[in-house]
Amino acid sequence: MHIEFVTPGAKILSGDYDSIVAPGLLGEFEVLPGHTTMVSGLGVGVLTLRQGSNMTQYNVEGGVLEVVEDQIKILADSCTLK
Repeated sequence: MHIEFVTPGAKILSGDYDSIVAPGLLGEFEVLPGHTTMVSGLGVGVLTLRQGSNMTQYNVEGGVLEVVEDQIKILADSCTLK
């Protein structure tokens, strides 16, 4: 899956990942390849990106995550590397 991750002030990353776990407004959810199209608000919590055996985590505070045909766009209000 290709992920584009930005905040209002910076492009955080762009790349291919195997999965993402995100803090949705109604609870944590995971996106895997072939996921249905969706848009979700992001709450406060940890966003985890997995690429093979490597995991990268960010603390996020609000925003939006969109999934369309294995293309994921994350627009976070703010984030810091965990």
